[in-house]
Amino acid sequence: MRLSRELLILAAILALGALLRGLYVSELVKYPDFDMPAVDALYHDYWARGIVTGNWTPPPPMADPEIRSMPYFRPPGYTWFMAGVYLITHGSYLGIRIAQMLIGLVSCLLAFLMGRRFLGPRAGLIFAALMSVYWVFIYFEGELLEPVLLVVLGLWLVYGIGRWTEAMTFRRGLLSGAIMGLFALVRPNVLMFAPAVVIWAYWIARRRNCVRDFGRAVVGLALGSILMISPATIRNYVMAHEFVPISTNTGINLYIGNNELADARCVGDIPGHGSFKTCFDYPGIVSSVEREVGRELTHTEVSAYFTRKAVEYIKSEPARVLSLSWQKALLFWCPFEVGHNKEDELERMNSGVLKRIPVDFPVALALSIVGLVALAWETRRRGTLKEGIADRRFEVSVLVLLFIAAYFASYVPFFAAGRYRVPVVPFLMFFGAHAIDYGIALIATRMWTPALCWAVGLIAAHGLTSWNPTGYAPDAAKWHFDKAVDFSLRGETQRAIREYTEALRVRPAFPQAQCNLGFALMEIGKLDEAIGHFEEVLEIEPENPLPHYCMGLALSRRNETDAAIEEFRRSIELDPTDPAAHYELGLALLSKRLIGEGTKELEETLRINPSFGPAHQRLGTLRLEQGKTDEAVRHFEAAIEISPDPISHYRLGSIMAQQQKYDEAIEHFRSAISMRPDYPEAHYDLAVALSIQGKMDEAIEHFREAVRIAPSYAKAHQHLAAALYVKGDYAGAWKEVDLARKYGAQLDPEFLKALSAEMPQPK
Repeated sequence: MRLSRELLILAAILALGALLRGLYVSELVKYPDFDMPAVDALYHDYWARGIVTGNWTPPPPMADPEIRSMPYFRPPGYTWFMAGVYLITHGSYLGIRIAQMLIGLVSCLLAFLMGRRFLGPRAGLIFAALMSVYWVFIYFEGELLEPVLLVVLGLWLVYGIGRWTEAMTFRRGLLSGAIMGLFALVRPNVLMFAPAVVIWAYWIARRRNCVRDFGRAVVGLALGSILMISPATIRNYVMAHEFVPISTNTGINLYIGNNELADARCVGDIPGHGSFKTCFDYPGIVSSVEREVGRELTHTEVSAYFTRKAVEYIKSEPARVLSLSWQKALLFWCPFEVGHNKEDELERMNSGVLKRIPVDFPVALALSIVGLVALAWETRRRGTLKEGIADRRFEVSVLVLLFIAAYFASYVPFFAAGRYRVPVVPFLMFFGAHAIDYGIALIATRMWTPALCWAVGLIAAHGLTSWNPTGYAPDAAKWHFDKAVDFSLRGETQRAIREYTEALRVRPAFPQAQCNLGFALMEIGKLDEAIGHFEEVLEIEPENPLPHYCMGLALSRRNETDAAIEEFRRSIELDPTDPAAHYELGLALLSKRLIGEGTKELEETLRINPSFGPAHQRLGTLRLEQGKTDEAVRHFEAAIEISPDPISHYRLGSIMAQQQKYDEAIEHFRSAISMRPDYPEAHYDLAVALSIQGKMDEAIEHFREAVRIAPSYAKAHQHLAAALYVKGDYAGAWKEVDLARKYGAQLDPEFLKALSAEMPQPK
């Protein structure tokens, strides 16, 4: 094939890939979660924005994940990439998607280069074409998740190591090691591939009689990997004084996959330590482990604790662990994309673009099986296996198989999810490209009998790869539930109610959906309907803390405080680690004037989640009322740092004004007003502070705004009268005097005397 024609076809393939990605992005911008990520995507987004902006305020109601003070819990590579894109695009959610789509096209180009070098020009084009139209790649390029980097780094890594068949040099080893290190910063599992690379390289060196070169290449591989990983290691030691090469999530992930609740997928609860639905929950898990152990632990020790728990379970239940491992293996290779953060298969079916793309995992796997068989047949026919002939295609195929095997083996101890197998798919397509190329060659040379066998084999392989022995099916109820949550976060309550209702239609026994539906109904004032839903859940699951908590909220809104307190107490009894239940119980107790008990619950809220802003705000108000000004200031400042609110700014401004720190007071009053323009007290106190500084014109504006918002605000009328007097507007001053009297203000006789001297009171 001539190079010019080859490049023209490649350009067409890349153009097709770009078109599909562009069409999908045009869909994505209309999705409710486009700019409101959740679960792992939310954690990545928060982390990346924190790096760029320095604002580490966690999204409400999440706890502070303590990224700045602890070793990396998750590998930092993908988030560093996101931060770089955010820096360039000013935090654009569209910008990060476009950047990832472009990286997807780079992966297609790398596939072409790899296929062309090791399989031939036509196979290279086929490989690029398969990569450009695989719906899973396009889908994950639109998510704030790491597969997009793993695909490009995996291809680059195996392509680079594959070139060792041409020459084993220190430089090539160093470059391959650097790529492996980058990959490890995104997903450390790849390090299991390193021993396989060393064995493979020694085998190649022996076949080529260049064992002396082997050592230099392997040293380069190790050095390159260490150099790339070292920034994370150094940062972990400097920030947390712990030797953590990359991250500390291995232990808890191993325990998630090997405990009494494990089901081969990611379970959102850690036995004995509460909920672990997002990485924001991890500091709470750490605190729970520390309470059990009875002392503070390093994060390395916490990871070791969970590793030990997992190993103990494996030893005590070997038959069940073996069964779980078999299930994970089947799920890894099953025909569906096993959902994790989202129901990926249903996202596809509800996309006008993705559902029309026919290339899916069963197709990729079937093609790879046929391609492998074809390669084995060709290799045997050429005598490569028997005679030890140096056949680069055969050697690189072994390398690709080693990558697939190592990556697969690295996940079996943990849990299965479609996104975790994405990095192996390009290498299935490597063999798949050869399968198609082989079939084309058979047809082109009119070898009809082998071509028929090829076609039958492909059909049979697709039948096998489409078989689903796991019984796994995408969860439509969860898909509707997730959409409902997205709509709730956007304030689209009616649409959320429709999605929750649909989720319950699909799966009537769905407590979380029923509770959320009740909560949404409560938000639009339908308390009786909401309570009915909570009661239904409690009949089915009386030991579930969530419906007790929700029932308490509903009863509070119906002013049935005593009953609400009982529900909150029951929720806490079932889940003592829920900060929201402690907070609402504290508010309910305070409303009954049970100050000591209420304060204790608010303090417990902050012990569990120090980043619970509303608890800081309420405790600050309590301390202020008790005359404990310093404590009040600390709580208000914490509330503002976590999640600025107008009340905290106003209270802090009032304290600053009392301490005659008028510049700081004015700043806080302005902040309160910017968040809540109809805040009459903030306008009034700002006006007072401005008048003390002699800024009478601005002070008059804010006095007027205060009485506009609250016409019966007597003190504001009184001070507005004084300000107008200073400005010489005596008629206006008398008008405000009349209003102040009307609303019960006690006026200063000396002020009235002075005003009368300037202008008698109008009749």
